[in-house]
Amino acid sequence: MSNSLVKLVFKDANDTIFDKVNVGSFLKDKTGNLWIGTEGEGLIQFNTYQEKFTTLKLKLKGYSETNKISSFQYLKANDSILFIGASSDMVKYNLNTKRFKEYRIKNKPLIYTIVKDENETIWAGGFTSGLLKYNSTKDEFLEIQSTVSPLSDRDVIQIPPINKNELLIATWSGGLFKYEINKNTFSPYLLNDTIINRARCSLKDANNHIWLGTDSGVYEITPDQNITHYNENDGDLSLSSNRIFDIKEDKEGHIWFATSVGLTKLNKVEKKTFVYTKQKGLPNDFIYSLLIDENNQLWVSTNFGLSVFNPKVETFKNYTKNDGLQNNEFNGKAGYKDHLGTFYFGGIDGVNIFNPNTIIENPHLPKVYIENVHLFNKPLNQNELFKNKLSFKSNENVVTFNYGAISFINSEKVNYSYILEGFDDDWRSVTKERATTYTNLDPGNYKFQVKATNEAGVWSDHMAKLDIKIIPLWYKTTLFKFLLVVFALASLLGFYFYKT
Repeated sequence: MSNSLVKLVFKDANDTIFDKVNVGSFLKDKTGNLWIGTEGEGLIQFNTYQEKFTTLKLKLKGYSETNKISSFQYLKANDSILFIGASSDMVKYNLNTKRFKEYRIKNKPLIYTIVKDENETIWAGGFTSGLLKYNSTKDEFLEIQSTVSPLSDRDVIQIPPINKNELLIATWSGGLFKYEINKNTFSPYLLNDTIINRARCSLKDANNHIWLGTDSGVYEITPDQNITHYNENDGDLSLSSNRIFDIKEDKEGHIWFATSVGLTKLNKVEKKTFVYTKQKGLPNDFIYSLLIDENNQLWVSTNFGLSVFNPKVETFKNYTKNDGLQNNEFNGKAGYKDHLGTFYFGGIDGVNIFNPNTIIENPHLPKVYIENVHLFNKPLNQNELFKNKLSFKSNENVVTFNYGAISFINSEKVNYSYILEGFDDDWRSVTKERATTYTNLDPGNYKFQVKATNEAGVWSDHMAKLDIKIIPLWYKTTLFKFLLVVFALASLLGFYFYKT
């Protein structure tokens, strides 16, 4: 067994690298944190659960950190070859040798779509590229030329296979075309006698229905050419937006649409759609790509990271660059799932390649504490951290609770919920705010409780509690009222004896 040295690079949250770090000591705690004491650079903290994703950077000749290359489409040709549709050409990445190859197609087009048809032939297209066919023998992409009926628009953005001899070619502004492979001919393809542009995504579902996502909604095409159009003003079947960027079918037969305004689920049995937006937990409403894992969970790329939706409990789990993503911003159509279940999500700083089953979440849950209490927006003089009960006068009834959870991993993702028993009927809505104020509290006994999640959204069993008592005015106390009743009875009894 050979020994090898590993170079450690220290950088902060802004990716600023420390040139020289003199390490004095190491300490690992029970929650996975590694604390590194340095000479001159302070205390450095690292957590093994911090980065859940790794990034593949596209490295091509002529490109640098300032002159980046983005990716938009992927196709796994075999176990070792990954085709990448890039912002200025077709790229091949060898997963074994870790090397890239640029194909240098004419005009260096932005490759926007790559597919494999029912004959295992690879086709591609993009802006100014026309329809491209891959020649595996020569390892090159060549544009299809038809002298009989040429393609009138060379901006090809989607290629849904119809059958073994026909492809549907979607263009940016020239409409749809049917391409007959054996005849090498293109013919216009109308939907309800209408030219359809910008059909940038498609799906062939379990019933062999073809779904096309456009800027004017979704079109469903049955094998016998019946066409159904869905849009944002369609009653119970309304979409959250007409701009569609991805379409997928889950294991229960529901059709999902990634739109410019959140997610839309189509339940064909109930003939109803359901909309999910930022208000319901998404980090951002602009959805670029949509993939479904083995557990029927939805993974979506947005303008602010990746989000995982669990349809059983209807909750979202969100990831950002702090979790190891290439960037918080992703690209349109840059989502792909290969036959092994591996996911590919691309954006402006590379590609995140991972199997969703291998993502390890932080198993440690944080403890939440009540940090201090304010009365009329001013901190109390007492040390509330070591008290479990506070008392206030009847006119001291505007109380603010400040709380927080100790979390060293993406603390900005920690959520809170609280309740003031005796005032609230139920727990308040989930929030990221770390303070809450109650005003005009009536005299009585209250119990404030607050709980928190970790960065993955899992609620901790630990809750911080504090008893509050608002003391009524002396003439409103129970004792005074009791004595008043006793005095009244005694007076009546004395008056009775006096008269007798």
